[in-house]
Order: sequence, then C-alpha cells, then structure tokens
Amino acid sequence: MQSQQTGTSQRCCIMLTDINGTHWVPLWPLQWLSYTCLLLQSDTMDEKRNLDIFAGAGIRIPRYEIVKIGERPKLFPAERYVIKALSKNIVHKTDMGAVRKDVEKESVEVEMRRMRNRLEKYGIEGFLIQEQVQRGVEVIIGAKRDAQMGDVVLFGLGGVYVELYRDVSVRLCPLSTADALEMIDETKAARIFAGFRGAEPIDKGMVAGIIKKVCSIMHNNPDIKEIDLNPVVLYPTSYYTVDVRVIR
Repeated sequence: MQSQQTGTSQRCCIMLTDINGTHWVPLWPLQWLSYTCLLLQSDTMDEKRNLDIFAGAGIRIPRYEIVKIGERPKLFPAERYVIKALSKNIVHKTDMGAVRKDVEKESVEVEMRRMRNRLEKYGIEGFLIQEQVQRGVEVIIGAKRDAQMGDVVLFGLGGVYVELYRDVSVRLCPLSTADALEMIDETKAARIFAGFRGAEPIDKGMVAGIIKKVCSIMHNNPDIKEIDLNPVVLYPTSYYTVDVRVIR
C-alpha cells in the first residue's frame, strides 16, 4: 500500500493505493480525534479570555460566571447550573469527575467544596458556573493550524462519543457557506438535521454560520493553534456552545 498526500484537496485527504484500487481517506480528522487527550485545559484567566473571544465573534455561549478559589459565586438567575472545575491538569472534565450538572442554586457552594476536596491534587484554580441548557443535538466544531495545509476546520457529531463516532468532515479555511453546508451533508448529522424520526429539522444554514465563524476566529487570532467546541448543542433555530477548549 502506498500513500500520497494532496495539498490541493479541500477534503484534506491522502490517497491510498492497494490491490483493490485507489481510495480517498480522510486521514487528518482521525489523527486529530486521537490527539484529543493531549488538549490542555485553560486556567481561570484563559477560560474567561477564550469565552470572551467566542462570544465577541457572535458564537452563543450559555450565561456563565468564573469563580476563583476563595470567592463566593454571585449566581445569575437560572433554573439549574453546571459546575466545571478549572485546572491546567484536567483535560477530560467528565471522565475525572470535574463536572457537576443539574445543580440547584442552594447546592452550588456545597458542590464546589466537594469538587475542590475531591480534586485537590490537580490544583484547582477556580470554577466555571454555567447555565444548564436543554438537551439537543450535539456536534463538534473545531479548527487546527497545520504547518503544511494552513487553517483547517472540522465538523461532525459530537458529545462524549465523538471518538467513537469518528464521523467528521474537514475543509481548509477560509470557506464559503456552500463549503460549510457540504461539510454537514457529508456526515450522518445531515439526516438528523433533516428531521430524523419525526424530530423538528435543524437549520443547516445556522450551523454553517458557526463553522465559518470558527474559521474567522482562527484567522483573527494567530496565537491560537487549535479550537475544540464540543459539544455545540443544537436546536431547530438556535444553539449553545457548551464547552470550549483552546490550545495556544
């Protein structure tokens, strides 16, 4: 089997040739998904900076508050809250018990203390308190600055099963709305967006807009090497970006 990279393919693939013929295989997304364990979590100041960048670019973020160790939360009005521990030593928060969902207002400070005690060895620097959003369709939208190809954007079904699905599409940045829509259509998400099993359809144009904004953020912030928005929770005509990871 031989492999040959293509620098012009918008699909960022390599060509594999074997006894059965030639096939285009999206190598780069599989490498990216394999490397997600290497993503570093931001500290409290970086977390606010990251969220401000995305909110400033017009990407919807749930209401949030960052609470440093020793501070008490002010707590904006919400039915339920999500608490996330902030530490450079914690990558996958869910796997390490650094996320607590469905927390009532009266229990927020208690859960913060419990989480801090449980994760003390990881050097907790603070907490991100978010408004808990309703369930929806979860997708991943990311971008990576590649030395050979330039800025590349990724889209696919997301959430905690993203590494299991491995159902993603990629393009070089910048890209048109038509390119972004084509990315969506290349994944299984397209069937869900169309109203799978009677569900209300999701606006593909809205999702294409998020993909384009991620490309713009990469272009306008040369210090950013990688972006990982996972999950972006989608509703028929709106969405929330629940988790943001950035590598500089």
